[in-house]
Amino acid sequence: MNYKKIITFSLLLLLTTYCGNKKEDLIKEFPITGDKNTDLLLLIAAANSTIPCDVTIGSGGSNFTYIGSRYSVCGNTSSTGSITFPTSGNFKVSVSAGRQTLSSNNCSSRNFTVNVILKDNTTELISSTSGSKSEILTLSSGKTYTIDNAGLVSASSYQCNGVTPYSRVTNFQITFENQ
Repeated sequence: MNYKKIITFSLLLLLTTYCGNKKEDLIKEFPITGDKNTDLLLLIAAANSTIPCDVTIGSGGSNFTYIGSRYSVCGNTSSTGSITFPTSGNFKVSVSAGRQTLSSNNCSSRNFTVNVILKDNTTELISSTSGSKSEILTLSSGKTYTIDNAGLVSASSYQCNGVTPYSRVTNFQITFENQ
């Protein structure tokens, strides 16, 4: 009887010591600060570090004028926008796509990419179709550039068990930075 208690106690001691000393990183084999809570806060902050939108197509109008050294336009509707520049120059233009998710109870979600496209008349200058990217573009004052988008779908075109799914759209974004 005493042997059972000794063996059980020894196993418990071994397990608690072994498990208690085991250090788990938030990202396996990649400790950031060494503290799990601080690592988590840093990762959350990094995930939310996108440039804020100065204006949004639709709610903030659709015709914009570049202001300041950096100007960001976002959108999540099928509306197009336009932008003009008070002075000509070289601008770093960065684009990132949005995402549309259609979901309904008891059905698989469907995801769609919502791309942003900058056009000079009908000529495409930059697009997020091949992923987020940045380019230096020479943009002219007196010209109106179109901020277009592609990829949004109508939720009513899809059915799940006879029910129209719910549509959630995250912003696409285009940022202009004077060089």
